[in-house]
Amino acid sequence: MDEFLYTVDGAAVARAQSITLAEAGLRERQHLQEWVLEHPEMVGGSLLVITSECDRWSSARGRERDRLDVLALDPDGQTSRPAAAATAGSAAKAASSCAGR
Repeated sequence: MDEFLYTVDGAAVARAQSITLAEAGLRERQHLQEWVLEHPEMVGGSLLVITSECDRWSSARGRERDRLDVLALDPDGQTSRPAAAATAGSAAKAASSCAGR
């Protein structure tokens, strides 16, 4: 399902133009990531943020070089993006790897 954003000016309404974060003068880590940490519902449902900026985690392939920006679980203990961490178990491992940073 497509989602659209509209601007309202008095009685006039217009579909908002899509722009990039850079075009808006915003940065992913400095702005978007902080918004998600403050309001995790932005990315869907009731999420519990476990950790952020985690760079010490492993997957089935071994130690990952990529950094998890935000790791969150839904009420069923699943990650919000299964491609990022396939199971709650791997999320728990990632969280424990990043604990005490």
